[in-house]
Formats: sequence, structure tokens, C-alpha cells
Amino acid sequence: MEWQRPRALLVTEAASGAMRLVEETAALVARAEKPAVVVAIAGRYRTGKSFLMNKLAGKHSGFELGNTVQSKTKGIWVWVLPHPVDSKKSLILLDTEGLGDVEQASGNHDTWIFVLAMLLSSTLVYNTTSTLDRGGLEQLHFVANMSEHVQMRARPRSWDPANQADAADCRAFFPSFVVCVRDFMLRLELDGRRCSSDDYLEHCLRRKSGGLSKECREQNAQREMLRSIFQERKCFVFPLPTDPERMDSLDRMEPHDLKPGFRESMELFYEHVVRHARVKHLEGTIINGRLLVELARRYVDAQARGAIPCIEQAVSQVARAANERASGEALGLYEGLQCELRDAFPVPADDVAASHVHAWEAALTHFASAAVLDRDHEQEKALSARMMEAYEKLVKQNKAASVSTSRAMLELLHKPIKEEIAKGSFHTAGGFKSYDRMMKELKKEFQASMGRMGDMAAQVLSEFLASVEDEGRLIMQVDDSVSELEKERKELEKVRARQADQEAITRMQSEELQRTVNLLQEQMRLNGESFNARIKHMEEMTEMKLQELKRQHQEEMERSKAAYQSRRGGRGGICSVM
Repeated sequence: MEWQRPRALLVTEAASGAMRLVEETAALVARAEKPAVVVAIAGRYRTGKSFLMNKLAGKHSGFELGNTVQSKTKGIWVWVLPHPVDSKKSLILLDTEGLGDVEQASGNHDTWIFVLAMLLSSTLVYNTTSTLDRGGLEQLHFVANMSEHVQMRARPRSWDPANQADAADCRAFFPSFVVCVRDFMLRLELDGRRCSSDDYLEHCLRRKSGGLSKECREQNAQREMLRSIFQERKCFVFPLPTDPERMDSLDRMEPHDLKPGFRESMELFYEHVVRHARVKHLEGTIINGRLLVELARRYVDAQARGAIPCIEQAVSQVARAANERASGEALGLYEGLQCELRDAFPVPADDVAASHVHAWEAALTHFASAAVLDRDHEQEKALSARMMEAYEKLVKQNKAASVSTSRAMLELLHKPIKEEIAKGSFHTAGGFKSYDRMMKELKKEFQASMGRMGDMAAQVLSEFLASVEDEGRLIMQVDDSVSELEKERKELEKVRARQADQEAITRMQSEELQRTVNLLQEQMRLNGESFNARIKHMEEMTEMKLQELKRQHQEEMERSKAAYQSRRGGRGGICSVM
């Protein structure tokens, strides 16, 4: 978003006199992520500071110009603009409240305005009028005791301009110093010879000799401190831009309405600032809008506490905050790059590792671009540790997804088998064979899908198969028992069949025997009747024979008797033996 106008960045609280950061403006400034060339202007009120800043902005208006004895700019105003010659940078202009404003009762207010402008800028423009002699620099009298207002290092001590360490710190911490002498009516000459405006500035900052008064010592201390603080210096002198009676319409004038000498000086000033003003940096850290706001916040907080702003401490605090933010953003980037992968869980472990490396490199690149003063890579190491924790968490989540997906698949495949078990389908002879066939089909189908179920699929399958071993063993035992019973039943049936056959044979034999017996009995009956008849016949025949024999015997006896008698009779006298 390009700013159309400047905004108040730091304002003075009426009750306390302390400076306050305008958060709404600070949020807008913080959006300027490009390296910032920060140009601030300070000087006595009503000396045309805002006019110079508008010209740097390339605008006729913007910062309000005061056409009366009353100062228009209060506090510090900011304008964030694209850099006119380098698209990789942003130009941040700071217009400050005029020094010596009679409406500000506190003398410290001027000091704070100047100190903040000096601390926040990479180029500080000091605007004065007429000459650069004692009067032109008198508004900077507090510079002589700058160590009372600013500390460069956390260990407090007075500055020594002759100290090389202090000189190096000044060069590192403080801005270049551009002096603009407005309404300059003198000739640029020194000792009767023409000189440049830079020579004129150096002459005015030179230590004056021969004076032992307190005033002279203070002036020399001021000049020496200015040279020490602002080691890179430049000076421009501006004649009157137009006739005095037209000064109140200066902001509405076209360039051709301004006097040529003024236009020339303005062009030189503009070219110097836009081409030579450097990016704001501290301790090797490039400052952008966000870091500039954080610096301003630390300095204002110090003032509110009644403390002396410490550059090193402020930079350290800003660096810590910036690095925490950069670390958070980098971690967010890392996690964001893993979202798509996480949504696809489970995936092969190699995919998680490859995604981790890609996201890791992207996150470290982002952190490196935003990190501040992480020379020992402590913040980077902490970020790496957090990303490693996130990676390990991802690995666990992927494994968990693999386990749950694999278990769900196995449960689905095992469901028909469980239903058959519930129905008792396998509790028969040969049931284990059917069960084993279905389990082999389950395993085959699961293994065909393992590529979609992550690296834990094989382990889950192994655990599943182990968990159903008792199930299979029980079915096998039932199968064996049923088979044995079936075998015994068949044997029994065979025995029974044999018994039945034997009984049938026996029955047949018995029946045959019975028939034989009956036949024999009948035969015997029949034979008995015949026998009896024969016996009777025989008896009758015997009787008849006996009778015949008796008859014959009788007859014989009678014949014998007769014969005997006959013979006896013939012999006389023989007795009968009968």
C-alpha cells in the first residue's frame, strides 16, 4: 500500500510530556519489509523543514508547512514511500517538531526530539537558517553532553571522542549528518578564498582556539562531540527560494517559480539524499519498517521510565523480538509446507523425510533473511531444534496414521471371517481349512494395499496375525476334535453297520435255522407219524408173527405133543415130561 500522506508516529502526551507511539501508524510502518533508507529532519521551528521533506517525497504537499509563527509539526511524523531510484529499498521520511517551540515548556522536549531523530535515522538533516556560526548550531547545545541522553553500550560510561572504540561505535550507530543552511545570504569564502559548502561546515565545526571562557569551552565541546557523533557530514546552502512576500505560498509554487539558485541547491540536496543516503543498519543488521518501529518503541519506553536510551540494549531487545518473530514465521512456514503432506497421511517415511528437508531449508532461508544479530546462530539452533521436534511429531503422526489405517483395513477384511466364526461355520471337520483359506486371502488383499498404508503396515499385519493365532488355534482344535469325533462316529457307524450286518446274518441264519428246525420238526413230525405207523405196523406184524409163531408153536407143540403122545403111546409106559 502506497501512502498518500504522512502520519503522526510519535506524539507528546500533554499530561506527562512523554512521547507516545501511535500504534495505528506503527502498524502501517511495520508493513514496509524492504531495507529502509530513513531520512529525518531536525532544526529550529519555522525554518522550512517540512518543505524540504515534501521535496524529498516528490510532492508539492504532504508534511504541513507553517506559514505563521506557530509550529505545524508536533512530535514526529512519518511518510513511507517507494525509494525513487532503488526499487529494492523503501524511503522513510521523518519530519520532527521544531526545536525551540515556545509552546513546549520543557527544555528536555527538544533534546528528545533530536535524540529520537538521530537514533531512528540513517541520514539526519539538520535545517538551520542564515549562517552556520554560533547561532546556527546553538539549538544543538545538548550534544556536548550527549552521553547524558544516549548510551551506546549497555555498560554506562561517558563518551570519549578520542577513544577509538567510541569513535567506531559512533560510526556504526549514528546517521550521516546533512546540514541545510536556508536563506543563506553570504559568500562561500574562507580567508578570502572561495570554498565549498562542505568546507564551510568543517570550518564551523572546527575547535576554536584562544578562548578560555566557559562559553568557549562549551562551544568547543559541542563541536568536538558533533564531529565525533557525525563522522560522515555534508552541507548544502540554500538562497531564498523566492521573494519574502511570496514565502507564504511556497508549497503551491511550481519549480520554475523558484529562484534558480534555490532550485540548483535543492536538486543537489535531493540527488545526494536519494543516491547516497544509506540503508539504516545497526550492528550489521539491516533495518526495515518493522524493526524501525520496534526501535522507536524501545526508545520511547526508556524515556517513559526516565531511563537513558541504550542503543546496544535496544538493538538487543529488537533483535530478540525480531528473531522470535522470524523464528515463529519460519516455524509457521515449515509447518505450513507440511500441511499438504499431513493431509495425505499415511505416506512412506521417505516422503516425510524429503518434505522435512524441503521445508527445513525454506524455513531457514526465511529465518536468515529476517534474523537480526544471530551471529552465534543461537536462534537458528533453537529454530532447528523446534523444527526437529515438529518433524519427530510428524513422524509419530504418520506412524499413528499408518497404524490406524492398517488396523481399519484389517478390521474390514477380518469382518467376514468373524461373522463366519460367530455362525460357527468353522466348527466342523475341515473348518480350519476354510478358515485358513480366508485368512490367506485376507493377507494377500492387505499386502496388495500396503503401499497406501504407510511403513507401519507390515508391522501391524504381523501384530494382527499374532493376535489371531489363538483364534486359528482354537478353530484347529475344534476342527481336530470334530474330525476325531466324526472319525469315531464313522468307526462306530462301521461297527454298527458290521453289527447290523452280523445281526442280519445271524437273524437270517437264525431264521434259516428256525426254518430248518421247523422243517426238521415238521419232518420229524411227519417222520414220527410214519414211524409210529411203521411201529404200529411192525407191532401189528410182530404181533401177527408172534401170533403166528404162537400158533405155529402151538401147532408144533400140539404136533410135538401129538407126536410124543404118539410115540409114548407106542413105547408104553413112558411118562409125559410136560
